[in-house]
Amino acid sequence: MALSEASHIVHVIKDVLDNASRENLMASIYGNVLRSDGSEADRTVRIGTSWNSNVAFPRNGKYELDLGSTPHKEITVYVGGMKYANIYVDEDTRLDIKL
Repeated sequence: MALSEASHIVHVIKDVLDNASRENLMASIYGNVLRSDGSEADRTVRIGTSWNSNVAFPRNGKYELDLGSTPHKEITVYVGGMKYANIYVDEDTRLDIKL
């Protein structure tokens, strides 16, 4: 095997491992939660998704909901038990919520 062939194989293996690592990262949904009067929502609003049963409650008008894995598809976000939005998630995704 020539040195350039071996070098190419090493690069291909590295690319495969890098892609596998990225696919296994956990994604999150995060953003601000504001009431219609502009005040920050704080711990009184439950945020969930169709992806899993994880939930988040905003603190100081901000929330972050870890999804446990990366969906790579469209999921539904629920706020206070009501459908709020459909968003595509393939990495950390910002969704600001206005109540």
